[in-house]
Amino acid sequence: MDALFEQIAAWEDDYIIAAVHYYEEWVYSTNIGKTRFDGVLWDDVTPRNSLVEVFDRVAQTFTERGIGVVVGEYGLLGYDKSDTTNQLGETLKYIEFINHYAREKGLALMLWDNGQHLNRHNYSWNTPRFGEMIEQSMDSRSAYSKGLDTYYIHTDEMGEAITIPLLLNDLKLGSLFLEDRKLTVEEEYTYKDETVSLTGSLFEKKTEKSRPTIGETVPLRLQFSDGADWEMKVIYVEDPVLKEASGLTGRPFLIPTDFNGHHIDHVQSRDEQGTSVLTHDWWHFLEYAFEFTPLYDEEKIQLSSDYTALLEEGTYELIYTLFNGEEYGYRLIVEGGRIQGIGSQEEEGNQYEAAQGALKRGTKEQSSSKTLWLLAIIGVLLVAIGIGYEIVQGRQERK
Repeated sequence: MDALFEQIAAWEDDYIIAAVHYYEEWVYSTNIGKTRFDGVLWDDVTPRNSLVEVFDRVAQTFTERGIGVVVGEYGLLGYDKSDTTNQLGETLKYIEFINHYAREKGLALMLWDNGQHLNRHNYSWNTPRFGEMIEQSMDSRSAYSKGLDTYYIHTDEMGEAITIPLLLNDLKLGSLFLEDRKLTVEEEYTYKDETVSLTGSLFEKKTEKSRPTIGETVPLRLQFSDGADWEMKVIYVEDPVLKEASGLTGRPFLIPTDFNGHHIDHVQSRDEQGTSVLTHDWWHFLEYAFEFTPLYDEEKIQLSSDYTALLEEGTYELIYTLFNGEEYGYRLIVEGGRIQGIGSQEEEGNQYEAAQGALKRGTKEQSSSKTLWLLAIIGVLLVAIGIGYEIVQGRQERK
């Protein structure tokens, strides 16, 4: 940046500005196991303080020395892969803060939209929450929860209170709405030290009317003195179940999964020595929508061919961490190019034996198939030799 400043200053033209692009730290932006805007990436680096460091350098180099700056593109790299690559609530925190800090540093922002955000036909936002945060953040701040915008509650824990610490950004909490019904302070929730606590009885009353469906989502909305409303979701969940599966290395591998309302935060892959096995061998997590993809509507988890191509003979452990912090394991056994998968929720010993049996059957089938082909080739060769011998004999007799 210093070289660019010197070049612009040398032109002595007040109408030249500098342009930069900003897409956040790569492991967060493209979602390689790092999903939180305030989560630690490495050492003490977070997406938030990384943004501060970059924008401070830009301001010190240009705007504080008389040269205007436009951030000609900003966004997240995960946009190009899918709508679900970047967790929406964490994306909204990023949007809110980058607009605030750019305004504070005198930088002009331009959102890069690859077609995912704005409907070009009617000029409406495809995701209203995203659009509201963009518009509100142009000239004001918004408040939000310090944790996720989603709270997962097990159906057998509905009597427990839900605690929501807030980052107010100099705003004041207004009203709370559960399913568009305004909640009563002190009776249905309390508020102290910038923390909302929803009473356990609030959800007990709901379940007295009818038992909730697993995966059912209850919307919770928090209003503040200014800025965008903060929309949250309470989802009723039970333990997920990852089921048996089989496939081949170098091919996509599908794991039938009962998500039971849960969502996957990140995935780790290790071999028998505990070494990470992934395409980004300098990192610790699989890349979302490249090495693994949760297919929630189809109740499957897909491991990509890029990932399974890395698997050699042996046993591998996948560790799935959910957004509520729970971890679940899944074992892959690879033999002869075949993959057998078993979930940790099953009776592991029996499942392991079954997996080994399936692999052996597959190996025997492959071996039998190869034997049949070999016998067929030998037969053809013998016939060809026999025919050749008869031809030679015939020629000798004619002579």
